[in-house]
Amino acid sequence: MKYFYQTLLCLFLFVIVSPAWGQSKGSFTVKGDLDKYYPVAWKDEGWNNNTASELEIGRSSVHVDGDWRGSVIAKFRYHVTAWGNRSSFIEADIHQDGLSNPDFIAGWRDVSGANPSYAIVIWLRGNTTYFYTSRYTIAPPDVYDGVANSLPLVLTGEPPHTFKTTVDDYVNKQGKSMGALYLNGATNWTNQNWQKALRFPKGNALEMDGGTTKYGMGASTDNIFYFFSTNGEDASPAPIYRMIINYNGEFGIGTMPVAGFKMVVDGSLGARRIKVAQGNWADFVFHDDYKLPSLQDVETFIKNNKHLPDIPSEKEVTEKGLDVGEMNKLLLQKIEEMTLHMIKMEKRIQELESKQAK
Repeated sequence: MKYFYQTLLCLFLFVIVSPAWGQSKGSFTVKGDLDKYYPVAWKDEGWNNNTASELEIGRSSVHVDGDWRGSVIAKFRYHVTAWGNRSSFIEADIHQDGLSNPDFIAGWRDVSGANPSYAIVIWLRGNTTYFYTSRYTIAPPDVYDGVANSLPLVLTGEPPHTFKTTVDDYVNKQGKSMGALYLNGATNWTNQNWQKALRFPKGNALEMDGGTTKYGMGASTDNIFYFFSTNGEDASPAPIYRMIINYNGEFGIGTMPVAGFKMVVDGSLGARRIKVAQGNWADFVFHDDYKLPSLQDVETFIKNNKHLPDIPSEKEVTEKGLDVGEMNKLLLQKIEEMTLHMIKMEKRIQELESKQAK
């Protein structure tokens, strides 16, 4: 008899608790146009249980509603603010392929900040049937497609919510969308205690959304790191490579790295100050043992070579470029040689003037 009452008590508790914790399943259809996204409101049934709600929206077959309409599997984990109780969030994990049709999910929002709705809104593609599973027992969603419910959706403290025609920027169309992410490395990566907290396989890039322009960083199979930009989200636009670094630490700005140069730039380089380290300087011209070339020798060299001695020719500069530090040293050498010649000429003039005066 004792075990009978224990069993009866367990059954009673199960009946009382299961409605809150029981899983809900169902389906619904968003009417309207295939190229628009309509607000669909979902309750946060986990709120009174002091835990997050979990909702899955999907359609496995691409032939629901007709042939080749696409498929989607999406999971939302959320907790609403409900009059400003904070700790609210919406996380999404989306995997979809609309085939030749638009994507399925355009955005989401907690709409409970100043009203008792306890709801989030998810904008879903119109003229489409969806299936859902909820962690908690949940009522079917309220669909605002102009058929099931009129547009716009109006709630206290919220702007009117109507259909969208484009996907919001914060939506990750393939993968997770969430708040701030903090990562700690699990294993040492180098012998100086750098830990590996995040890893991208070869050929994958990190995207930074700059609005119309998107920026990416990633490494390729040829051991090269790329920083690039693109003006689209699909595979149609060609990337513009802004900076490229190879495995030798050589990098190019606007161009590929060139062996033997730590940096190459395709374009103008501006700076307030440039410091070039030099191993020696041209002051050897003033040493007592320096043989100053005569102006006659310089004149002969110029006639034969069409450039100054020790200075690279136009052909050499065109083919090999210019070493800025070395060129500054050579130019200073010529200035110092010219200065010595001018000093000699000044002395010669003074001597001639002195003789003439006598």
